[in-house]
Formats: sequence, C-alpha cells, structure tokens
Amino acid sequence: MFIGITEKIDRMMVKDNTHPQDREREALFFIICGNHELYEIREQIYNFKERCIEPEILESGICTSSKQLIKLGFNLYNSYPMDTVMNTLSALDEYNFEIAMRAIRLRFNRVLKEPRTESEAKPIEELNFEDYLTLCEQEAKEHETDDEPWK
Repeated sequence: MFIGITEKIDRMMVKDNTHPQDREREALFFIICGNHELYEIREQIYNFKERCIEPEILESGICTSSKQLIKLGFNLYNSYPMDTVMNTLSALDEYNFEIAMRAIRLRFNRVLKEPRTESEAKPIEELNFEDYLTLCEQEAKEHETDDEPWK
C-alpha cells in the first residue's frame, strides 16, 4: 500500500537535513509523500531552504481532502490550527485516512508492527470485512489489561 513512501521520506529528510528522531517533520513528510498530489507540490507545502511550512498553500485551489491532510500534517509538525478531528478525517477516502492514521502513529512514536499473518500484509483495501475485523480484534487484544474499568 505504501510502497516507495519510505524512500521519498528519506530523500525529503536528507534534503531538509532533518534529525532522524524528528518525529514532527517525519509525520508531515509521511503525509506529503503518501499522497501523490501533495508530493507533486511538496515545495509549495514545505520550504526546504527556510525549513518551515508554507501555510499559503491552504489558500490555493487544492481539493478538500488534500487540504485536510496538509492541515493535519502542519498540526502534527507544529500544532498549526486545524479543523476538528471529525471534519478532518471525514473528508478523507480510505487511502488518505490510512495515511493520516499512520502519520499520527509516527508523530507519537506508535509505529505499526510488522505483519504477522498473510492478511495483515495485504493492503487494507484488499482485505475483506471479516479479515479487517480480525486485525482490529488482534490489535485490541494486544492493548487489553485486567484493570480496564469499562469491562
């Protein structure tokens, strides 16, 4: 699903001279590299010379979902104001929703584990609903504790 994104992120981090532990920029770069439209205009989103975001891009004619991804990336980078989580995520298709969720995980150093099963290795859009629920249940079980008050 995200083939090639790592290499693009690495190139952006080298160009920016980003420290390897800079999760804020890495999350922003993940969003930019994960969306083809945003990657094409990366120089208008992020100023590599000044090492800063370019909020003016939000006033251009980009589509709503791309704009929401940029706002999320800016917010993960430096707490730039964004819409509500509901408005942000509801504007995204399944692919861009997954980009957003993975960027959030990167930013907070909650990186996804390597796939353990064949169904986990499939891109999310190739999973049937039953496999998807199984993945969700597996992840939920990994986070269960005996002291959860809602049980």
